[in-house]
Amino acid sequence: MKRPNIVLLMTDQQARCAQSATGNPHVKTPHMDAISNAGVRFDRAYCTSPVCAPSRCSINTGLMPHQTGVLVNDSTPRSGLTTIGQWFASAGPENSDP
Repeated sequence: MKRPNIVLLMTDQQARCAQSATGNPHVKTPHMDAISNAGVRFDRAYCTSPVCAPSRCSINTGLMPHQTGVLVNDSTPRSGLTTIGQWFASAGPENSDP
């Protein structure tokens, strides 16, 4: 089975309504719209924190900010946390697929 290519794009200060693909008539975001229309867009997603670093750390670890130790920007995650990159890498190289 061929593994999927996964690209996770994270924009900063980006509300759902700040994209023309979601119906905002006041902005023009053709490149973001093309990516949204060709991939997956989550219309009912919520972040774990209104601050970017804790929220991004949650996305990368699957844990809540109080579990990662990143509660504010300019924080370092607790050591030993497994990240999404490590999960993907542990699946092995793509050429190992039958």
